[in-house]
Amino acid sequence: MGEWKQLEDPELKRIFRKYLVRGGLFLIILVAFILLIAFTFEPQLRGFAQWLHTSFGIWGLMALVFFADLIVSPVPPDVALFFLGQSPFHNYWFFIVPLLGAISTFSGLCGWALGHKLQHLKIFARIIENFGEENRGAAKKFGFWMVVIGALTPLPFSLTCWLAGIFKLPFGVFIAAAAVRIPRFIIYYWAIFFSSELGIWLRSLL
Repeated sequence: MGEWKQLEDPELKRIFRKYLVRGGLFLIILVAFILLIAFTFEPQLRGFAQWLHTSFGIWGLMALVFFADLIVSPVPPDVALFFLGQSPFHNYWFFIVPLLGAISTFSGLCGWALGHKLQHLKIFARIIENFGEENRGAAKKFGFWMVVIGALTPLPFSLTCWLAGIFKLPFGVFIAAAAVRIPRFIIYYWAIFFSSELGIWLRSLL
């Protein structure tokens, strides 16, 4: 598979280091933020999570993840993971979290298809322009790995999927890269859940 040989490219190594560092910092900040929120607003969060569970159920979480990863949204899909951990759904995390990861992968596939079929539209030209010259060049040259980086790090997953479609990354190659979203959801879920539980435990000590 030619993609593995690309790992020897100095440019790709630099991009990996750049975004993996950003991803690590993002996860640390996310964990610290959730710990603080859980410590400060534990009763309200439990009540709101219960309301979401009762009002929207699993379909609400699936819709949130799908649309958050289809478009460039100010609401990250990790919000769904946070409320999942605070609701009765946590008892079934081993099924629901991989399911949400699969929904995210499907959302990315829809973005890939949109980019592939509608690349002639002006809106996609603006999207490509706003993604930055460096990232555009990297997406064209390292399509598989840029989707992997988008699946794992704060680099917008939706944008990398659209660009993969615009630059005609083959379907099978794209799916293999986007499926990394599933283990990413599991890792982030446990980081979010344990930081939330730690915040609640610290609150109980007061």
